[in-house]
Amino acid sequence: MTAPKNIQILFIAAAIIGCSGKAEKAPATGPDSHYTYNYIIDRHMREPERCLALIDTAEMLGTMSADSCNWLRGHICNAGLTDYVRAEQYLRLVLDREGLSHTSNVYLTTLSTYCTFSLAVREYARALEYATEGERLAHEAGNTRFEAEFCGIAGSAIEHEHPGAGIEYLDRAIDLIRHQSDRQLLPKASYYMSEKTHILLERGQCAEAAATCRERLAHIGEMQQLGVDMFDGYFDIQYARTYARLALSLQRLGQTAEASRAAKEFAKTDFAKAINGKHDILHYYVLTDDRPQVMQLFRDIEVSTCRRATPSTKCSIPSSSPRLSGTADIVNGAMPIRQPSVPPF
Repeated sequence: MTAPKNIQILFIAAAIIGCSGKAEKAPATGPDSHYTYNYIIDRHMREPERCLALIDTAEMLGTMSADSCNWLRGHICNAGLTDYVRAEQYLRLVLDREGLSHTSNVYLTTLSTYCTFSLAVREYARALEYATEGERLAHEAGNTRFEAEFCGIAGSAIEHEHPGAGIEYLDRAIDLIRHQSDRQLLPKASYYMSEKTHILLERGQCAEAAATCRERLAHIGEMQQLGVDMFDGYFDIQYARTYARLALSLQRLGQTAEASRAAKEFAKTDFAKAINGKHDILHYYVLTDDRPQVMQLFRDIEVSTCRRATPSTKCSIPSSSPRLSGTADIVNGAMPIRQPSVPPF
């Protein structure tokens, strides 16, 4: 399964959406606009400390409720500062407050963030417990968005304790999203399909992984047709990463011609030129015995890693990228090309 930090990042968007509705009063204008939810959430990852100060003023001015302020403080400490002690303190202020409805948006959003926090600190059993409770509360309230979100979190949590068990939760999350009317939730289904593919590949169920990749490609196309509004480059990345996994799945199945076609579709994307894209497709090429291509990809990644290296950071691919452990030996001819571990994307 993906590393806790990756899981944390991938749930940030859902947490942000959940608290953006009833959590604050009408946005202020002029100088006071700095003290509103929208202004702060747009900057919280780049300027976390400044945003914490803005939240203090927002609470004093009344532009955001106390619960929303404490959730946002917890979210920033968790995701922006990785200050887990303060994150838990702020989140518990909301979760433990008497009189707060447990089906309100701010409570469910805070509970979701607390689950994500629990994953980040590797408290998987606790994350599963709270996600299961969140799913129950959301179901009772008829809140499909949160029900699907908690199902997805539960899938991520249980996968760490019982490998393979997360698929049932992910399938339920995908089904819930598909049977609701908010098209802006559809990207979460794409993410859950990605998680499902990763689990299937880890279990060696390559045929099922390939089928899920094709299902995801159709889902991405549907999102485009429906006009789902996402950040620039989102769909290019979605297609690229899905084609990379499809190529890997098919190559493992021995369906080399189809795998090659999937790799060519990957190569048409802009993401294929990015370092993360080269990480993703490298695993396919390792299986093809295409040593020149593997060496080129590896060197591109190595150059990028060394450019980002600092005096305290070693310029070493295996240490800086566990996904490529052993690839250096392949390039140097010290070992034959072999099947690598599944890349967590």
